[in-house]
Amino acid sequence: MACNEGDCIDQHNAYLAYGPRLARTLNLSSVSGIGIYRNWNDENIEELILSQVYENLYLNTDASKKYDFKSQPDIVSICLGANDLSDGDGIKSRLPFNKEKYTENYINFVENVYSHYSKTKIILLNSPMVFSDRNTTLVACLKNVQQHFKNKGIKIFEFDKLLVNGCNYHPSIQDHKEISSQLMPLFKSVLNK
Repeated sequence: MACNEGDCIDQHNAYLAYGPRLARTLNLSSVSGIGIYRNWNDENIEELILSQVYENLYLNTDASKKYDFKSQPDIVSICLGANDLSDGDGIKSRLPFNKEKYTENYINFVENVYSHYSKTKIILLNSPMVFSDRNTTLVACLKNVQQHFKNKGIKIFEFDKLLVNGCNYHPSIQDHKEISSQLMPLFKSVLNK
């Protein structure tokens, strides 16, 4: 579907996004399109954030169907920040980005991940959709999270350029291919250690 037609999800190909590409190649799973303390156009008022749905099987509010966490991943890769840092649609009220709340929620989320996967390796990603001062802020927050878990060996991967050639400032299919190509060597090296 053409840009700006239908729902915002109609212009994106989830199967060819970088997360699913890596997941199919390395036997991983992925979820996207959510924030750590707020979402793209919501201050966690109407829409849930990742920590509120993470333990539910369908990543929704149905807590009666919990995920069993039996499968123990070698790597958990987290790329959260583009939605939290966004300005939203410019119509709905949006508070300034809160570095402290973002970092606190991120640390709490990583602690939850470790509570289920104590031996997993965690890789934090900045976003290929965030640049300039916002990227500097995002990376500083990620380094604070990394420092909090300094004995765990958390790695940070930083994209070195924007990859936003798809609709509405999102990665195109080709961008997602490049993102997965950039990440693959790090993921493979972590898996081989």
